[in-house]
Amino acid sequence: MAEETIIVPESKVRFRGIFSFGDFYRFFIDTFKTLGYTIDEEKYRHKEKPEAQEVEVIWNCYKNIDDYTRFLIKARILVIDLRKVQVQKEGVTTTADSGEIEVTFTARLVTDYLDRWETSPFLKFVKGIYDRYLYKPTFESYKKRIVDEMYTVENETKSFFNLARFM
Repeated sequence: MAEETIIVPESKVRFRGIFSFGDFYRFFIDTFKTLGYTIDEEKYRHKEKPEAQEVEVIWNCYKNIDDYTRFLIKARILVIDLRKVQVQKEGVTTTADSGEIEVTFTARLVTDYLDRWETSPFLKFVKGIYDRYLYKPTFESYKKRIVDEMYTVENETKSFFNLARFM
């Protein structure tokens, strides 16, 4: 059975103001695809209210590193109080979105995602030895790599909204 290790429990980006949700959605997809991730949309909920809309999207973004290791970044986009507004841009009136958006990230390292080591008790025993002694340095380097990639996506998200960047 695949084993998930949480590397970064939770990291959030919040923005309240005027933005284009469609542009952000496309930008977010492009950012993950540029880093080599495959996106699996776990949930998409769009709730219409009389005054505003609410959108929730949950993605499982994964990248297979080798036959044993997979990076998994879970991204949750929650938009509340989303409404269309008229804005002046370079002297031209155009339509944009206004609301509050919160993007939450968690980074996980998944080992034995193909379940090859769980077919017999002997292989399960060997897997324990492999993980503890042989795979440990590789695991530590992969931890650093997934943290860097998750914070790259987070910083790109912050730059989309013109927020201060850290790291």
